[in-house]
Amino acid sequence: MNKFSMGNAFNEGKAFVMKNPLLYLGLIIVAQILSLIIMMLPMGGVGGFQAMMAGGSDPMAMQQFMAGAGVLFVICMIIGVAVSLAGSFAVWRHGFANGTISAGEALVYGLKACLPALLFVVVGYIIMLIAGLIVGFVFGMLGVASGDGAVAGIMGFIVAIGALAAMAYLLARFSIMGPEMVTSDSLNPFAAAGRSWRATEGNGWMIALFFVICYIVFFIAYFIAALIAGGIGGASGSGVVMTLLFIIVMIPVIAIGALIGVGLPAGVYKDLVGDANKAQIFD
Repeated sequence: MNKFSMGNAFNEGKAFVMKNPLLYLGLIIVAQILSLIIMMLPMGGVGGFQAMMAGGSDPMAMQQFMAGAGVLFVICMIIGVAVSLAGSFAVWRHGFANGTISAGEALVYGLKACLPALLFVVVGYIIMLIAGLIVGFVFGMLGVASGDGAVAGIMGFIVAIGALAAMAYLLARFSIMGPEMVTSDSLNPFAAAGRSWRATEGNGWMIALFFVICYIVFFIAYFIAALIAGGIGGASGSGVVMTLLFIIVMIPVIAIGALIGVGLPAGVYKDLVGDANKAQIFD
């Protein structure tokens, strides 16, 4: 078992992304824009999005924005996530190949890998949801049985904190599933998840803390960018201006976040596994 190093993982992740930052940023931006467009389709496309943005924080505007979405919204959300995953897998494929394959070949692999990876994500979230409902029900019944509102509130708080901690831990243990799939030239996310679980053994909480710290920094930057875009757009009073500002300001920020999302797992993988599992397909 290798001991996880936050500093080394961060440096490895940064070095991974900086191999070809413009290409990787391009792949991520294209994937994110396509994902966003697909998710907006059941809501009236750009026009519906503009209506929501013009409504600001008005709950009725949000309700109208979501009205009629139904099952189509869920389907488009799943497709959008799959497109986003395709971009991530394309970046991993190209990065771990060290320039021995083209961007087109990497993208083809990403399109192939995104669907089984999405299946794994969906199955995982369903399992966590069921487990969360069971635990929440048990603690809820205990709180009701106690007859004390304060006790019930404390139990609810414990369940919420425990659920967040468990999710962070599980995400950390499965965090290098993508790199494991890529470096083993596999399209089986379940086998890759097993290898990720073994590789991260004994380091789960440290990896979870590593991701939490990095994403806190990112979300602070995201929040600042959102305030700037919202402030300027709100002052203009135009839905079109707000939409353009969203695209100009927020899409790059989201893309950088997605780059972090591929760089950090790559860094963790390089720190714990190195090149030991690199497949001969890259040679």
